[in-house]
Amino acid sequence: MTALERVSVVIACYNQGVFLGEAIASVLRQSYSPVEIIVIDDGSSDDTGRVATAVPAVQYVRQRNQGVAAARNAGLALSTGGSVLFLDADDRLLPNALRDGVASLQARPECAFVYGHVQLIDERGVAIATPAQACRAGDLYLQILEHNFIWTCGAVLYRRTVFDTVGRFDSRVSGSADFDLHARILRTFPACCHDRVVLEYRRHPGSMSHNPASMLKAAVTARRRHRPLLRGWPAHLAALQTGIRATQAYYGDRLASRIAADMSGRRWRALVPGVLALLRYDPIRFARRAPRLLRQVWPWS
Repeated sequence: MTALERVSVVIACYNQGVFLGEAIASVLRQSYSPVEIIVIDDGSSDDTGRVATAVPAVQYVRQRNQGVAAARNAGLALSTGGSVLFLDADDRLLPNALRDGVASLQARPECAFVYGHVQLIDERGVAIATPAQACRAGDLYLQILEHNFIWTCGAVLYRRTVFDTVGRFDSRVSGSADFDLHARILRTFPACCHDRVVLEYRRHPGSMSHNPASMLKAAVTARRRHRPLLRGWPAHLAALQTGIRATQAYYGDRLASRIAADMSGRRWRALVPGVLALLRYDPIRFARRAPRLLRQVWPWS
């Protein structure tokens, strides 16, 4: 057995005990071995610990709450596999995920990671409509700056050695640390896609993506930090600017709608962080929407 053959699956979990059992079971059902499973409990207050320790194959570690990026880094430090997959606790791997990933890495030794596609599921685990996905070719660094075409770390199998070169997840942009990592990798290394569905990606109200203020801050900050790397790369800088605008449109519109709802409901304490986030990370949208928002509270304004 070579080092690459062992796969480490790191599951970062914060108060997702209700889904964690399904995530672990999806790893145990893989048509591939050997696999190690590491669950990092990021300071959960639910039954995450009970669910994880009920499975003898799981290595369980609890830490104080530091965010998903720090939890993934903790799992990476404990892992022993030659390749690593970071599975969110509310998602599920399809049985072919690790087999297809390892086969692709072995066939393409130049690739730092291999990625596949996802199927969306709802809170109950039922498949829902999923946008079409396709493999990318050409300059993947430019393309990911323009559009984050890799949906989640759970659809990616990383060659472990790449972390020695590019570093680990950046906990300062935890909600967009996967984008930041992939951009840093693709700036230096090629990656490949095996064009198969490998993950069921769960959409539910408790997921991180349902906090538009946090996601807007993380997504814009992560992208702005790549600007200094693009001096002398005009095409890549233009792609980055397009990506920032798209991110602002996606999360900024959702945040503005959340602010409007908080204003209508007179939820002032919840309102302030959202307003400050929109002002700092999407000021143009803030200026455009502010008069309409104010009229909700003061119709004469």
